[in-house]
Amino acid sequence: KEKWVLALKVFSMPWLQSCDISEYIDSPRVRETYNLFYIPQYFLINKSGYLIYHNIQLNDDDEHSILKEYLKRELN
Repeated sequence: KEKWVLALKVFSMPWLQSCDISEYIDSPRVRETYNLFYIPQYFLINKSGYLIYHNIQLNDDDEHSILKEYLKRELN
């Protein structure tokens, strides 16, 4: 939990977050539903509902350079 909360602060991620930390939910539904095996994972879904970014698939760096570029394009 501490690493997740720290990442939210360090990378200024004010958007919707989801996690499978047991103190928040009864079972790991998100992980099972989407077959997520790596933590953390970042997804960017555009206004039309399409997945346009996934850090594991794009092999983004620790500074999230690719994510930042996608965000810049989506916000303009």
